[in-house]
Amino acid sequence: MDDQSLTVAVWKQYAGGRWSYDPRLSGQPIYRLPAIQAGVKLLGAPVVCLIDTLDWQTLFGNARLAELFGYEQAAQVSLDPDRRRGDLWRVGLTVLHNGAVTSYEPVWIHDRYCLRLRLRVGSRPAELIVPYLTSFSGADRSCEMEQLLMAAELERGDPAFVMGDLNTQRPGQLWLPSSWQRRWQESRLFKPSPRLQQSAWTELIQQLDTRAISLLRQAGLRDLLASDRGPTKVRRVGGVTLKFAVDGCWGGNLAGLQCGAEVLRWLDFLRASDHYPLKLTLSLAQPHLDLPGSLY
Repeated sequence: MDDQSLTVAVWKQYAGGRWSYDPRLSGQPIYRLPAIQAGVKLLGAPVVCLIDTLDWQTLFGNARLAELFGYEQAAQVSLDPDRRRGDLWRVGLTVLHNGAVTSYEPVWIHDRYCLRLRLRVGSRPAELIVPYLTSFSGADRSCEMEQLLMAAELERGDPAFVMGDLNTQRPGQLWLPSSWQRRWQESRLFKPSPRLQQSAWTELIQQLDTRAISLLRQAGLRDLLASDRGPTKVRRVGGVTLKFAVDGCWGGNLAGLQCGAEVLRWLDFLRASDHYPLKLTLSLAQPHLDLPGSLY
């Protein structure tokens, strides 16, 4: 891309203990860091944000991460470094970039941190906020979004984007078989723990609470994936394929910018995560020239 444009990708990983990033397990089937490296290379974006990077701050320093993924710089933040909420401190947000990020900082939103990046598109500054909102409480998610929007400082007039795992179902975009509830209850995955079984059901119900999305609209942000009618997350549970649209890309103060957002639904990405990555392309709008009506 030229210096008048910028591409940013955001990709939610699936921590969950399903696979491990620990280099000591290299060569074993559960070691999935190579699959994530391959996915990031396929994205080819000068700025990549990875969500839910479990234990990376313990396993990798920033310099090592930059080396592993082939970027000039890397940075990480924990969702809860002060360990206020159980194991949430283990969950991280990671940014990889080649100098396109002018600054970054963690921002506290209600009960966790999100990541705020300062970018530059040509001569224009822009802001990107990468959240990983809670899935278990629509009320808490609304509080997180309220504080996120305050942190976005939209009144400054700079282009601002919210891009990440909003854990909120897009209305009308939930793909579940009619028998899913019964099979979910009977799934071997949840049989050992009735408490976890109920937790998974509660999580889905709470994700149907769309108040956080309403707050984005009320703040004047535009849904840059509004025309996309496909899932952003695919998970198989007990033989049932569940599809969700819970990741989002929203933008505000977009005058003078051309913006394009897409969900990259490639099988390569599902080898490393249950989420597809989001890709945002920004470029300066070309000025309109009033040409003479006639040259003769």
